[in-house]
Amino acid sequence: MKIFLVGYMGSGKTTLAKALSERLAYDLIDTDALIESQTGHSISNIFANRGESHFRNLESKILTSLSSRDKVVVSTGGGLPCFNSNMNLVNMHGVSFYIYHKAQNLTDRLFAEKETRPLIARFENNENLSSFVKKHLEEREQYYFQANCILKGDQDIDVLVKDVLWYLEQTSV
Repeated sequence: MKIFLVGYMGSGKTTLAKALSERLAYDLIDTDALIESQTGHSISNIFANRGESHFRNLESKILTSLSSRDKVVVSTGGGLPCFNSNMNLVNMHGVSFYIYHKAQNLTDRLFAEKETRPLIARFENNENLSSFVKKHLEEREQYYFQANCILKGDQDIDVLVKDVLWYLEQTSV
């Protein structure tokens, strides 16, 4: 089984993926970390030097390469579901979970770490970042909401793990 975690940047995909992979004894794959490892470049560097389109193509290649894997928890980049029919591939090859947060909650979580995130590094204050996150989230949610299950992201990690396990048990995946 493949478990895919989708959601906006800063939603907690990597944290939940680590907890799930430990609990299930599954391999953990972070698509952003895998791209950095395979290319030898940071995501910020790829965006700056090769552009977003190149990065999105790398994401699609990574996703396709996972089709033969089993017993993995995949933490996707925030934009991965929104390009190149990737959300269809995710749902075709595994079970997907959207970690839902309200835009303001995401803004609060992201502001402190904005320097490490290429899409938001330019924002100098919380108000501008908040407007961007709200608009960007609205554009992306049409893809995120295609996930098999929606999780309330503002819960404790142990609750999220239990919610995922309950869903998997109920759907007999």
